[in-house]
Amino acid sequence: MLIFPYERGETPPAPYIDLQIYPRGKKLLLLPKRAKIDSGASVTVIPVSLAEEWKLQFAGSIKVRGYDGQQSIRPAYWVDIIIGSRLFERVKVTVSERINILLGRDVLNQLDIRLNGPSLQVEVEAD
Repeated sequence: MLIFPYERGETPPAPYIDLQIYPRGKKLLLLPKRAKIDSGASVTVIPVSLAEEWKLQFAGSIKVRGYDGQQSIRPAYWVDIIIGSRLFERVKVTVSERINILLGRDVLNQLDIRLNGPSLQVEVEAD
């Protein structure tokens, strides 16, 4: 089991996990990152700055609905994500003007996750 601390810099503290992410098939560009767990997001979102840094190849468009209910068409890109010993290949992500990664249900639904709010910890069964 993997245990990650909540991010106490947010009010209230928010569940984050550590992961590794890289452009599809380019493990040499692997980066360790912290990602905010967002069960309201259907897809994972990465910072646009990361997509630009990696010069990610456009992989089509996806329709998303924001927290305000507004729909928009967003660019999509392929990445690979590692959480613990689990490799998630060909994760289709979109981008946003943000500084952190939002880990959406496209990945979350493949994990056994427990949010332990009183202890401010995220527990992940990653096998």
